[in-house]
Amino acid sequence: KEPFRSNSKSNIELIYSEDFNASSLSRFVNLFIKTKNNLKTVPQENSREFNFTLGKIFNNTGVGVTLADYQGKIIKCNEAFCKMLNFTKEELYKMKFSDFTFHADRPKVIKLFNELLKGKIDYYSIEKRYVRKDGNIVWGDLTVAMIKSEDNKHQFSLGLVIDITSQKEANEKLKKAQDLSYTLLNNIPDSIYFKDLESRFIKVNNSAVKKLGFNSEEEVIGKTDFDIFKKVHAYKAYEDEQRIIKTGEPLVGVEEIEVWQDGKITHASTTKLPLKDDNGNIIGTFGITRDITERKEFEEIQKAQYKISEAVHSTPNIMTLYKKIHDVVRELMHAENFYIALYDEKTELISFPYFVDEYDAPPATRKLKKGLTEYVLKTGVDVLVDREKDEELKRKGEVELIGELQSIWLGIPLKIGDKVIGVMAVQDYKNDKVYGEKERQILLFVSEQIAIAIDKKRNAEALEKYSEELNQLNITKDKFFSIIAHDLKNPFITLLGFSDMLIHEYDELTEEEKLQYITEIRNSAKSSHELLENLLEWSRSQTGGLKYEPHQFDIYELVRRNFLLLNPMAKSKGIKLICEVNENTEVFADFDMINTVIRNLISNAVKFTNKDGEIKISAVSADGFLKLCVCDNGVGMDKKTLDKLFKLGEQHTSRGTSKETGTGLGLILCKEFIEKNYGKIWAESEIGKGTTFCFTIPINKNRI
Repeated sequence: KEPFRSNSKSNIELIYSEDFNASSLSRFVNLFIKTKNNLKTVPQENSREFNFTLGKIFNNTGVGVTLADYQGKIIKCNEAFCKMLNFTKEELYKMKFSDFTFHADRPKVIKLFNELLKGKIDYYSIEKRYVRKDGNIVWGDLTVAMIKSEDNKHQFSLGLVIDITSQKEANEKLKKAQDLSYTLLNNIPDSIYFKDLESRFIKVNNSAVKKLGFNSEEEVIGKTDFDIFKKVHAYKAYEDEQRIIKTGEPLVGVEEIEVWQDGKITHASTTKLPLKDDNGNIIGTFGITRDITERKEFEEIQKAQYKISEAVHSTPNIMTLYKKIHDVVRELMHAENFYIALYDEKTELISFPYFVDEYDAPPATRKLKKGLTEYVLKTGVDVLVDREKDEELKRKGEVELIGELQSIWLGIPLKIGDKVIGVMAVQDYKNDKVYGEKERQILLFVSEQIAIAIDKKRNAEALEKYSEELNQLNITKDKFFSIIAHDLKNPFITLLGFSDMLIHEYDELTEEEKLQYITEIRNSAKSSHELLENLLEWSRSQTGGLKYEPHQFDIYELVRRNFLLLNPMAKSKGIKLICEVNENTEVFADFDMINTVIRNLISNAVKFTNKDGEIKISAVSADGFLKLCVCDNGVGMDKKTLDKLFKLGEQHTSRGTSKETGTGLGLILCKEFIEKNYGKIWAESEIGKGTTFCFTIPINKNRI
C-alpha cells in the first residue's frame, strides 16, 4: 500500500552515501518510475512526501543532476551541475546538451541518446567532456535514463554527472609518467633488467633483449646468466646478486669481463641494487649494464700505440723492436703467425726482417713476385683474404701461391704519409673466422705508429752506424798519417843511409859489404813500392775511386799469374809454392780486387814462412761459393794477434823470417775487397805451425 515509504529510506541513503556513483542512478530511476506510475493509488499525503523527498535529493546531492526533454533541451538541473559548468540555471535552460558537449564527443553521445529514445537500451553511462562557460574543459562520468509522463505522451531524460576532471588529470599524469618510463626503459642503450631472489630474469628492456641475443622479452623471462654466459662469468654475477640480496648493499660501476657461451668476450660496466616491495622487503635485484667493449678496445689500442712508441727508445736494436711489436699485436688479437716485410726502393728488393710462422721458414730477400705481400705493397690497401678471396685474386692473375696455403690472411700496409715502406701481416692455417673487420680496424689503427717506430729505429741505427763509420774514418785518417809519417819514412831513411855510405866510403868497403848495402837498398825500395801500391789501392777504395766490376773468370789462371810474379821472392828463401786449384775453376767477382787479395796473401805467406818451407793454395766449392785458402808452415801467431787482424786501428805488424817489414794495411785491403765481392775472409793459426788465410767468393751471379 505504501511502496515508496517502504523503500525510500534505503534509496535516499544510497544517494547520499559515499558509495553512490553514476551507475547507481539506474536503480533510483527504476524506483522513481515505478513509484510515479503508482501515485494514483498512493494517498495524497504520501505523494507530497515523495515529491518533497525527490526534490531534496535533486537539489542537495553533490553530483550534477539534469532533466531534459527528448530533444536534449535542459528542463531542470541542480546547483551541482551549474557549479560544474559555471552556468546559471537560466542560462542552461536555454541550452541543449550538445551546446556544452565537447565537439569530439558529440557523435557518440547523440548515438547513445537516440538508442535510449528508441528503447534499445534502458540507460547508458559514458565518460565525456563538457565545455565550461569560460571555455575550459571538464570531464564528467554521465549516466542517463529515460522517464515518461503519466499519460506516456512525453519522455524525459534524467542525467547524473560526476565531475572526474581531477581523476582524469591524475590518470593522465600517471599515464604520461608510465609512458615516459616505458620510453626511457626501452630506448636507453644500456641493458636494464630485474631479477628475482633466485637471480632469474623477471623483466628486461629492449637493449637487454638484444644484448642477450633474444628476439623478445618473453624469451628472456625465467632464464639465468648460466643459460647465456660461460660459468666463469655466470658464477661471479650470481654471487654478486646473492650478496646484494643478503646485505642490501649495492654494487656500483664494477667493470666485468663477460664470457659468452659461444666464446665471445665483451666488457661491461655494471651497477646492481636491491629490488624492494612496498613494505621495503628485498624481493630481488635491479641492474644496469653498459657495454664498454669498444671503449676498452680503444684503450687497449692506445696502450699498444704507447708501447710501440716507447719501444723505439727502450729496445737496444731493431730486431728487439720487431719482437716487441709482435708481442703488442698478440695482446690485441690472435697473432701466432706474424711477419713484417720491408721494401727497399733503391734495390727494388723486399726483405722479411721479422718472420714467425708455424710452417714456413723466413723468406730470403728477393725481387718482387706475385705474393699477397707484394699485392698490398702494390695497391697500398689493406686486404683480408680467405680461401674464396684468394681464389678470386689468383683467377685475376693478381697473386700466386708462395709458401703454405693459409685459411685466412690479413695484410696491412705500413705507411709514412702516402709512402708504403712495408707490410705487416697475420695469418692462420685452421680458423678462417679468427680475423674480421674488428681485427682489420685494430691493425689499421696501430699500423701508422708501427711504421713510424720502424722508420725511427732504422734511422737511429743508420745514424749510429754512420757515427761509427765516421769514427772509423777518423781512425783511418790517423792511421793514414801514421803510415805516411812512420812506415813510409823508414824505408827512405834506409835508402839514404846506405846510399850515403856507398858514396862516401865506397873505396873502403869490401865487396861483401857493398853487396849487403845494395841488397838493403833494394829491399827498402821494394818495401816502399809495396806500401805505396797498397796505399794507392786502399785510398781509391775509401774515396769510391775503385769501382766494383764483377765478371766470370778462371781463378786458377789468377793464382798461376801470382805464382809467376812472386816465385822469385819465394825462391830466394827456398820456399816452394804449390797450387792445388783445378784448372777452369770459375768464379764471379771483380778480377782486379781478387788479384790484389791473392797477391797480398801469398806475399804475406812468403814473408812469414821459414827458409825451405812451402805454401799451398787450395780451393773447394760449397753452397754456390768458392772457398780459397792460402796455407803456410811458417811462424804462426797467437789468438791475441789473430783477433787484431783485419782491424784498421789494431792491425799487428811484425817482421818476417828474413826481417821483412810490413804495415798490416794489406790485410785491411783484403777484407774490404772480399766483402765488396759478397764474401768473407778469416784466418786460422797456431804458433810454430803456420797460418791459413781463407776467403769465399761467389761462383756465379745468382749468389749475389
